[in-house]
Amino acid sequence: REWIKWRDVAFDIELKKWINHTQYWLDNYNRPNKRLLLLPFEELIDDAEGPYQLRRLGDFLATVHPDIRQRMIPPTKIPCVWNHFVNNQIPGESPILRGRAAALFYAGSTAALVEQEGGNRAEFGENNEVEYTYTPHQLETMFQSLRELKESQESTFPEISVLLQKYMEQVFQAKSDAESKIAEMDEFE
Repeated sequence: REWIKWRDVAFDIELKKWINHTQYWLDNYNRPNKRLLLLPFEELIDDAEGPYQLRRLGDFLATVHPDIRQRMIPPTKIPCVWNHFVNNQIPGESPILRGRAAALFYAGSTAALVEQEGGNRAEFGENNEVEYTYTPHQLETMFQSLRELKESQESTFPEISVLLQKYMEQVFQAKSDAESKIAEMDEFE
């Protein structure tokens, strides 16, 4: 319930902040004298992609100063280091970071809202974890904002366009799912 209250008050502001933050980095660091690495958070915490993304980050940082490459861990150790930090895989402990990371990602992207006339509610997923949800209208606003950002960057930064297209597809699917759930609930009334 607290999520719904906060979301409805802060949605437009937070979406605008995200767009402005992304636009700032694209405008100021995608130039010949400044390099920009696109490192999607959801890929960084993904079991299959994560170690590769960590290696990309290391390689990128190594271009800043030669001492960095000399101090980097060997490439064969990257999956182990990634697993330790992302999954918090210390013997006897649970993977805390992954849960927090996933919550942050889902709060910022694609979950769908089920709304009824009696009020809004957050959905509970597996293991009673809260799913951070959005209204179909908010998802449409998100989709349009992503589309505008993508269109403004397609010719200058194709890599961000691919990522934004992926986000748009996820948001579109979430909106379809939300509308279906609302329609199902209307049938039962």
